[in-house]
Amino acid sequence: MQKKTRKPGDYKPRECEFCGVTFKPKTSGNKHCSIKCRLLSKVDKQGDCWEYTGCINPYGYGVISIGRVEGRSVARFAHRVSYQEHIGEIPDGLQLDHLCRNRKCVNPEHLEPVTNKENTDRGMCAEVNRARKLNQTHCKRGHPLSGKNLYRHPNGKRHCRTCAQIYAGTKKPRVKYF
Repeated sequence: MQKKTRKPGDYKPRECEFCGVTFKPKTSGNKHCSIKCRLLSKVDKQGDCWEYTGCINPYGYGVISIGRVEGRSVARFAHRVSYQEHIGEIPDGLQLDHLCRNRKCVNPEHLEPVTNKENTDRGMCAEVNRARKLNQTHCKRGHPLSGKNLYRHPNGKRHCRTCAQIYAGTKKPRVKYF
């Protein structure tokens, strides 16, 4: 018995599971008429952010397969696909910044094309963390970082004197061997 092989486009028309439009699938597994319908079928629109519920990479970004090239699956970031499907192409040299700071969000209103520098400045990099610490008014235990309670180390770091005194009282005295 010979196995019947089908060519792309030989499949019967079916209804898109998301929007209900009738389309002619290219493969037997196609359930959606477009990448946009596939993307939106995996989105939770409760609340302001549209959270992607499909595959999430280790860094917290949604990833969606957009097809096959030479037998290999091609995947793209879900927020980039959403922006391209709803608004248009991402300008050359720019990246998308999540204004909501939610990496799973694919709401195109929450995505803004910005330069790498601007995206880094808005993000959680070391320089930004240093700038945030300079604007810090209290230490992690709630003591004020001002006046006589503030100690500036020669390397530029700021320390809380109250916390330093507490730490000095709890540590064991050094043993002198000479």
